[in-house]
Amino acid sequence: MKRTNGRGFPKDAYAQGVDPYNVMNIGSPQQIIEKILYQHEMYGHQRYIAQIDFGGVPFERLEKNLELIGTEILPAIRKYTSKT
Repeated sequence: MKRTNGRGFPKDAYAQGVDPYNVMNIGSPQQIIEKILYQHEMYGHQRYIAQIDFGGVPFERLEKNLELIGTEILPAIRKYTSKT
């Protein structure tokens, strides 16, 4: 973030990202699942777009995050939002 805007991102704002009502999806896969489901309940959105390469995250961490999204987060979201 510091490279893009010269200021960086405040640590306290980042720490608040785990709050269930915060728009940033920071936390464990389960916390992120709960946030997305909460947002879905509130807004009924059909799509979710996430920016995962934020602030120069190393590729290995991005790769791990993508794996978690595909293997844990998306299946759980689909389970609760699929129309049966």
